[in-house]
Amino acid sequence: MTELGAVFACALTGVSAGFVYELNRIFRFFVKSRAAAIIADVLFFAVFGAMLVGASALFRMPDFRLYMYLSAGVGFFLYGETLHRILAFFAKKLYNTIRSSCAPLCARLKEIRERRKVQKNRNRSDRRSRRVVRVSARVLDQPADFDLGQKPQDRRIKGRDRTLRADH
Repeated sequence: MTELGAVFACALTGVSAGFVYELNRIFRFFVKSRAAAIIADVLFFAVFGAMLVGASALFRMPDFRLYMYLSAGVGFFLYGETLHRILAFFAKKLYNTIRSSCAPLCARLKEIRERRKVQKNRNRSDRRSRRVVRVSARVLDQPADFDLGQKPQDRRIKGRDRTLRADH
């Protein structure tokens, strides 16, 4: 292979490494840890190096020369300045389309979450009041399903016909 062909092959390897770097960007978007970002970058450059070695073996290039690394870097830079911007534009359009079409669903899910939160708090307060009723029922010698909200004349013990004394 001629040196000009090696330059183009390395530049294309740099462009393809740009596509691999997109995966790295997606990973870094979701994982905010600095240590994970450093590890992802180191892995990317290891993959980039393996791509260069693979391209040189595939195209039977001569020994590595400085222009091969430079052309791979130029290809990576060109990817970032052209194809990455085009992909980012379409990704943004796709994201906005999905977000706007899912807005009613998101509003409904938010409403359901709020309703569950209210129900959870209500259940928590119901458990506290049931506990108060159980303790009060033990103190007043009443069954556990005893209702403190009833009028004294309406409170009767099941099975017995004895009314609760109002002087307690």
